[in-house]
Amino acid sequence: MRARSLTSFAFASAASASILLVACARSEEFVPDNGDVISTVGDLVAGTPIDRDGTQVELRHVVVAAQDTFDEVGVGSIGNVYIQDPGNEPGHGMQCFAPQILLAQSDPLRPGDIVNVKGTFVRFLGPAGSEFMGRELPQMGLGAVIDRVGYWQSPVAIELTVEDYLAAPEMYVGNLITLRDLEATNSYEVRVSASGRPRLEPVLAVEGVRISGELYRIPGVVTGTRFTRITGLANYFYNDFVAPRGAFDVEIEPGTVIAEEGPDACADGADNDGNGATDCEDRACCTEARCHTLILSEVMATPAGADNAHEWIELYNPAGYGVSLTCMSLGRGDAAWGPLLALTGTAMPGECVVVGGGVPEVDVTAVYSPELADGGSPGVGVALFDGALASITAGSLPADAVIYGDDNASMLRDSTSIPPTAHVGTPPEGSSLSRSGVDMATWTITATPTPGDCSLLR
Repeated sequence: MRARSLTSFAFASAASASILLVACARSEEFVPDNGDVISTVGDLVAGTPIDRDGTQVELRHVVVAAQDTFDEVGVGSIGNVYIQDPGNEPGHGMQCFAPQILLAQSDPLRPGDIVNVKGTFVRFLGPAGSEFMGRELPQMGLGAVIDRVGYWQSPVAIELTVEDYLAAPEMYVGNLITLRDLEATNSYEVRVSASGRPRLEPVLAVEGVRISGELYRIPGVVTGTRFTRITGLANYFYNDFVAPRGAFDVEIEPGTVIAEEGPDACADGADNDGNGATDCEDRACCTEARCHTLILSEVMATPAGADNAHEWIELYNPAGYGVSLTCMSLGRGDAAWGPLLALTGTAMPGECVVVGGGVPEVDVTAVYSPELADGGSPGVGVALFDGALASITAGSLPADAVIYGDDNASMLRDSTSIPPTAHVGTPPEGSSLSRSGVDMATWTITATPTPGDCSLLR
């Protein structure tokens, strides 16, 4: 195949005959060497030919369909770039894994750009030892170079029925496709691939289509949300999925159920999804910063007698609206921060919630295991973290913390990210650690604990 010089020309897809001009400043010839080949995307991926695996390839005048921002190789990469032949025919799309982009930072790569791509074609079989579900993923391997040579428009999506897509999803990997009349069977579920790439799947539908959130997470999705249209990049990584690129790729059916999610829905005072919880009282609003208002207000780490099942932690909600406790998790500090307890329930405006046991009345019954540390040296702590319990690691930064004992030799960090001196000393048996001040906390040892009473903080 002979390389052609590019000045300006038109592309027409099977779905659109629009005339589209391309501006280009270069017309050099590419001369194959060392066995290099010049090919279209379709020529490369059709049947994933074994004899092309590992071959140096230059693709000319292909179209950028999408790109993600997950730096899977940890070198500041923009992520993967997905390319197609201009006609967007089935089997004429593929991904470029963490490529180099020959563009100025002020002029980023965008969907619809015309590019030349040079690199190594590989048939990716997944991490060593994995079966990759019996499939392979054709791609331009790590280190491919992308050079923009002009501008087009994003390819016209291939219209498919759900049945057609599910019958042969491998035909459309790398293509933009459109599916219509879908219903979500669940909300987003966070999963992590073997490479560490976060995935949000599955999302919908009753027909079994998986919608990924790696390029764009559709806000408001709950079980029963209906879509009149979803356009997205058909892809494969341990399973087939479709990835919308932005709000323009999604049409939600008017009047359908949506989650209490996003800055508008989480502050409108309405129960948008009909589950009995409004705004920050709904766990779906945990992505909003305004819903993470809880602070630590009192801690009983050394109850009189046996500690087991008698320790408790009091939390205070200073906001003028209720919040779901599920938006935050409790952590325990010893040599480092670690997980302690996932929270449940709701804290209403100005309410304090007692979590634990051993007092006349608790709001959330919990037995801490491991038990809360007593203090001494090195100092220890209790912390409140934004997000799920599983996300708490030694390096996590708490939203709020009390570090107590003779010192902070363990260098536990509070919300300032700098290890402070211990906030308060070691409490004697039967005494609690009590907070005064909401924004500028002062911790003291209290001989007469006051679980459930946050009057000093109001």
